Amino acid sequence: MKQYLLCLFLCLLHTTLGVLQAQTINVDAKILDLGSVKNNTKVKGVYQVSNQGKAYLQISELRPSCGCTSTVLGQWALQPKESTLIEVTLDTAGLKGDVTKSIQVVTNDPQNPLTLLTLKARVIPDLDISQEAIFWINLAEKPLAKTVIRFHSNLGQRVDINSVDTGKSPWIKTSTSTEGKDALLIIEGDAQKMNSKKRYGIEVLNVEIIGDRKDRISLKLIWELD
Repeated sequence: MKQYLLCLFLCLLHTTLGVLQAQTINVDAKILDLGSVKNNTKVKGVYQVSNQGKAYLQISELRPSCGCTSTVLGQWALQPKESTLIEVTLDTAGLKGDVTKSIQVVTNDPQNPLTLLTLKARVIPDLDISQEAIFWINLAEKPLAKTVIRFHSNLGQRVDINSVDTGKSPWIKTSTSTEGKDALLIIEGDAQKMNSKKRYGIEVLNVEIIGDRKDRISLKLIWELD
């Protein structure tokens, strides 16, 4: 029994010493917040990675999530106390609002073979739309409905509405106006002019906007008679 306990103690001691003498990855800040960034741009973030162990640290692979690319700026193999930089590029095309991406760093650290890095940003779209979904309910009781949609450029450009396609919805009428550099779309409906026998439905309005560039935007109008 004593020999068994002695062997167990020596094994644990050997394992502990091995871990203490092994390579250890350290990241100065695993979460990087880029703050507010523009849409349709590529922004970069840099993480500093070091080896705090007593054996060489090998970075073997970087696994970025969708929408990111990453690379090591410098050495992939680090001697004790050496450091390197990992650069991550975020493509904001098609993104808006709060965005979180991740990057897995694969190394030969026995305790942390996968280190997770997090990249955050708030993507500001070129064009702000006051609402992209319109809800008209209880049209049987109140058949006349009206909604005003505002289009605002975050680039300081003037916005104009070039055209509006309401599809096969003759009961919906639209008009446009301006306020400063903003464009206003006035949508009005008269449920008494409906040809549909349905009690509810969804209409799609396709709006062509001219600002710093031409955009085509689809608005959804959800309606219910009851």
